[in-house]
Amino acid sequence: MDTHSIILYICTGIVIIGLLVNIRLFLNERESPTPWERHIKWMCERPWSWRDAILLVFFLIGLYMILICLQSVASIFHIMSDKKTAWPYWIVAGSITFHWASFAFISRLVYRKPLSWKAALGIDLYTLKEDIKKGVIFYLAMMPFFVFYSFLYRTWLHEIGISPVPQEITELIPQLQSSPLLFGYIVCVAVFIAPIAEEIVFRGIVLPLMIKKWGAIPGMIIVSLCFAAIHHNLGTLVPLFILAVAFSLAYLYTQSIVTPIIMHMIFNAMSLLIILNING
Repeated sequence: MDTHSIILYICTGIVIIGLLVNIRLFLNERESPTPWERHIKWMCERPWSWRDAILLVFFLIGLYMILICLQSVASIFHIMSDKKTAWPYWIVAGSITFHWASFAFISRLVYRKPLSWKAALGIDLYTLKEDIKKGVIFYLAMMPFFVFYSFLYRTWLHEIGISPVPQEITELIPQLQSSPLLFGYIVCVAVFIAPIAEEIVFRGIVLPLMIKKWGAIPGMIIVSLCFAAIHHNLGTLVPLFILAVAFSLAYLYTQSIVTPIIMHMIFNAMSLLIILNING
């Protein structure tokens, strides 16, 4: 059996298990309904302010503009002009100006308020194992929805004559296998750093503010649309929106940012495995 077949069987198995998990979750919900109003109230009581969010956004935009300026200067003076050679380094720079910078900024906010990580994001060492377990369960539960809506969206794009362009990172990663350090760093970013930073920003800080301002459902929709849009790819717009909604629901349900982080990590790891297998 070749690797492609193994990956196909794994993905099919994940979807089937996900369907069974959803049935179980549905039965559990009927037997013991979730007190959503209490969970929404908890979300609205998160210690973040609009000032925190605005400062974070302007901080990240400032770093992004600096990166754009550096790219422009490099282009003018023909420094790292070969896109194939230069692009990995710009990816690394981008991860520093968003993922690492976001985490540093938020850590500073937590320190200055001052807050515990439990008060800020629901991170509790005593429930960490249970939150990770829930992350695995909810990852399985979201995958049937992800596959179904991704298929519908791709079919619709095809019907209207649009051919989605793959994200540049999907073409870049296989090429980096000849450079172990760069490859290792980008894999680390994709599987660990990006999920942590993105979940803390979008679900940890922005989502509570949106729910407090507009309510649970509109808040989750707005945050999920923003999350999907920042990836700058038409072909992944709806699939990423579905993912973001699932991450938001998981945070609201478990009241711990650990759960959506684990979901995000597993999803990125599986996506990376598929990319390497297809291009391998």
